Amino acid sequence: VGTTSGNYTSETPSQAKTATGAFYADVINLNPGTTYYYRSKAAGHGTSYGTEKSFTTLKEAPTVSTLDATNLTLSSARLNGELSALGTAPSGVSVKFWWGTAPESLTTDTVPAVALSAPANFYFDLTGLSQNTTYYYKAEAAGIGTSYVSYGEEKSFTTRTNVAVDISVVLQGGGRPTTPASPSSGWVVPLVVKFFTPGANVTADTPLYTFNPTTAQAGTSPNYSAVAQCTNVMTGTYDITAVSPHTFLNVKRNVAISPSSTSVSLGTLLEGNANDNNVINITDFGILAVSYSKLQGDTGFDPRADFDRNGRVNITDFGLLAINYLKLSPIVVP
Repeated sequence: VGTTSGNYTSETPSQAKTATGAFYADVINLNPGTTYYYRSKAAGHGTSYGTEKSFTTLKEAPTVSTLDATNLTLSSARLNGELSALGTAPSGVSVKFWWGTAPESLTTDTVPAVALSAPANFYFDLTGLSQNTTYYYKAEAAGIGTSYVSYGEEKSFTTRTNVAVDISVVLQGGGRPTTPASPSSGWVVPLVVKFFTPGANVTADTPLYTFNPTTAQAGTSPNYSAVAQCTNVMTGTYDITAVSPHTFLNVKRNVAISPSSTSVSLGTLLEGNANDNNVINITDFGILAVSYSKLQGDTGFDPRADFDRNGRVNITDFGLLAINYLKLSPIVVP
């Protein structure tokens, strides 16, 4: 057997025959899309050969995979694919995607197709999509100049939409004023809420969204909370933080926001960080000590030490500082 007519570089194992008849040999590990030449041989009292014949192995289709879509927005997405093998296409492989809004009915292709001469990842950015809509897609790889085409598995993605996110926090302080019939100043506080890319350094990185709402009192005694709303947040996964004056920063990681999941509890904001420097230490104690026993309106009253916002700095505020003393921010909320 060989790849050139008249030049046989391999020979199959001999078979002993005691009678006339047909015989065969299986040849393996051949190259796809290749023409091979062969002839039979018989050796006994002398050697004779059969007529040369040939065959061509089947060509090999490219190997392609559909990868997850990325860069999802309200109206766009990036389709991703991987060409892992060219097959036997002599002039490379043409890759593209088919997509649509119904599964197993992908009627639109991405143009122009991309020609690849080696295995590689590839992508196409879709634009002009509808919000909150599920799209289906799969990758295609076609050998240039051949009829061999292969497809990756069908995958799907859903474009984003904007939603209002309800943030709730618990505030420390048993002396915090509450008014069951109406919002109380103890629970109506300024809040800074930020949305980050998952895994961000939430004390240094730039947030995707920043909100500065004022909370409202919610719940019933003794389970009050402070709530606020952040509007026009694109659905997706975020690290979310919340902080109020003289509290620690709380962070909740990998929060999935979707049209059916828009409420986020960011835990209890720890009080005592009078100078808002992410650590409660002797400096915060000094601020409290100067203002201790003073009422709102008194000379020397410092609202930074009125941790429970009841208009006076007293033992309750000291207790809040004491239980959080030497703790560090941010606080990770499970």
